[in-house]
Amino acid sequence: MNNTKNIIKSSNEKLIKLKSKIIDDIKYVLKDLEHINYTKSENKNYKISKITSFDDTDNIMYGIGFYIILSNYPSTDKTHKIIYNQCRPIYRGHGTLVKQRIRSHLFKKCYDLDKKGTTYSVCMKIEPKINGININEEPYKNYEWYVITFPLTNSTKFLRECYEESFDINYDTPIFSRDKKIKV
Repeated sequence: MNNTKNIIKSSNEKLIKLKSKIIDDIKYVLKDLEHINYTKSENKNYKISKITSFDDTDNIMYGIGFYIILSNYPSTDKTHKIIYNQCRPIYRGHGTLVKQRIRSHLFKKCYDLDKKGTTYSVCMKIEPKINGININEEPYKNYEWYVITFPLTNSTKFLRECYEESFDINYDTPIFSRDKKIKV
């Protein structure tokens, strides 16, 4: 029994150190976001998509990745370090099917009609207790919406969560990202 406790303690200590190192490494990938308005597209590790309709989501990557939703939707967060076309990050997340995840956040009604085998019960909440929004309807259609995607093919959930945590540490948690951090 004592040996098991020692292995668990030692393993947890190693994981904490590894996670810290990974989060620190990721900040250099995310650093490009600080110059988002000036970086040439061929130098980016990410793609920016303007979203005004459900059809615009067809241009978003389908697979595994990390994403950031930006908008000029009014909020109390006026000081975010990353600004693109007057829009600030309001949510960040990750998924194995990023396109479907974005659809569940920004076009909840359309997504619910055609989930394509995916079910997301928890989505971005701008209004308390309401999962997802519909940016093609009032009041959201009066604002601009962008999605930044980072393809992370073959990544683990652990690594994608490190992307979220690195973003939060270096650029603050977006106002509508309310997930609980899992301690290692």
